[in-house]
Amino acid sequence: MIPRRIKNIALGFVEGVAYYTLYVILLPRFFSVVLKVPMLPIDPLKTIFILCIFIVFGIVASSVKAPVGVVFVSLQSLLGIGLLLSIAGVGVIELPLGGSGLSVAFEFGPVLRLVVSFAVVFTIVRVFEKIIKFEE
Repeated sequence: MIPRRIKNIALGFVEGVAYYTLYVILLPRFFSVVLKVPMLPIDPLKTIFILCIFIVFGIVASSVKAPVGVVFVSLQSLLGIGLLLSIAGVGVIELPLGGSGLSVAFEFGPVLRLVVSFAVVFTIVRVFEKIIKFEE
């Protein structure tokens, strides 16, 4: 049987990688490819640093009791939200319509706010989940 501490560290590592994948790879790629939202590139060294921070927050959140773990669960989500907002380029995209000289402007701020609000709700649910597990 795997000791509990090793299991928590492995779980925290997986959580950190999952948060990194979601906030740094999947959501920015979705915005840039599907919605054609300009995303600012992240320096490779910063990317590795961000991955390490997500992993450390995940390990600490899964290894400690609920009062402290809740803080790190929240920090993981807030870090992801902050990164998503910081790498999102300008808030408006103009797309030309053929050769007619007309263009359509699309403001992606509401879509980004929707994603951020889902992340905030997810964070709140995870925090309450940690608190309920702590009380049991």
